Amino acid sequence: MTVFWSQYAQSVTKRPMKGMLTGPVTILNWSFVRNDQARYLQFSLLSLCYMTPHLVAVQNFLLKLTALFDNCGSETCYQIALVIKDEVEDLEAGGINVIQIDEAALQEGLPLRKSEQADYQNWAVHGFHITTSGVKDTTQIHTHMCYSNFNDIIHSIIDMDADVITIENSRSDEKLLSVFHEGVEYGAGIGPGVYDIHSPRIPSTEEMAERACKMLAVLESKVLWINSDCRLKTRKYTEVVPALTNMVNAAKQLRTELAK
Repeated sequence: MTVFWSQYAQSVTKRPMKGMLTGPVTILNWSFVRNDQARYLQFSLLSLCYMTPHLVAVQNFLLKLTALFDNCGSETCYQIALVIKDEVEDLEAGGINVIQIDEAALQEGLPLRKSEQADYQNWAVHGFHITTSGVKDTTQIHTHMCYSNFNDIIHSIIDMDADVITIENSRSDEKLLSVFHEGVEYGAGIGPGVYDIHSPRIPSTEEMAERACKMLAVLESKVLWINSDCRLKTRKYTEVVPALTNMVNAAKQLRTELAK
């Protein structure tokens, strides 16, 4: 579904082009989900078998077993994850070596009852693992979360094992970053947003460089990525081009200063 345009975008630049997909938990939480089957399947061995291709016989058996129980509890989240897994592998086969799978609504679906939270986080993380289980080690996996308090899900974020996470940050004034620094070892890349894409305002290079410097008070330079808060589809080209130009210049300026 996304391969054609991703390949086209990659064909007009020598720089790595990122494939963009929405994750299974976010699709689940932002959709009108059918209520005649479970949001996830207790038969988690089914998805485990997809992650272990040589177990074909067991996989086929569990597929038949799942069909028998389809009317009383199937695997909405894992079914979505398997479809996304196919798209991820198609992108990789099409030459896209950086793929982002957004789980913007992972926190949003967290049950209010604490007794149910661990179970939710387990199958949510497993759903993400399914989507990335077929990629090569050389393919870089990103995820994205926005407008969340990460304290309750930080260990799930770590367990997702993405290479880079990008997060909303510009309107929270670096407050959301503390969880990645205080008492938690998060070794992957972190890309806090340096400007708010929901506003038509175009921040200057100096402003974004200053914000990035504030991030370095919380994060190590080796894990810091510079990016906007979120996707840019709400903005016009006349806003996007100068804002991204300033953002790239801010990143270059920061690298020069760190290299001194």
